[in-house]
Amino acid sequence: MKNHSLNPLNTLSAEDLQQLTKRIIHLRQDILHMSQSQFAEKVEISQAYLSLLENQKKEFNIDTLMQIAISLKINLDWLIYGIGGDDNIFQPNIHDPRDKENAISALKKAYSLTQKDIEFLQKYLALSDKERSAIIKAADSLRKLF
Repeated sequence: MKNHSLNPLNTLSAEDLQQLTKRIIHLRQDILHMSQSQFAEKVEISQAYLSLLENQKKEFNIDTLMQIAISLKINLDWLIYGIGGDDNIFQPNIHDPRDKENAISALKKAYSLTQKDIEFLQKYLALSDKERSAIIKAADSLRKLF
């Protein structure tokens, strides 16, 4: 294990570690509906290692928990301490505004978009799912007419 001076696992009791294991199993089975092999592949650990962890034959280390949190966008407070219950499992969906700018720039370059095209895309993307669905239905209806 890497040297983590502030390793939160050092503060957990045996019962806390059992609860952590139960949360991992709950996450995998009940929330994500994944097999051990699917979960292990997603977080880049072996299925055998995951089995040992879930059966408490091996103890979790902070590196593995970080891999789970990062790979699955899991809230570390929930993962380690159970804070917030099932309503707090996933990290809030925070987007860097530069991501949108980079995506639009890539589309502009790939499709030679004009400024009007970009404005249209931005307005379309700002719509709710319901509004987008209505536009797609309307476009499909128009295609059938022509």
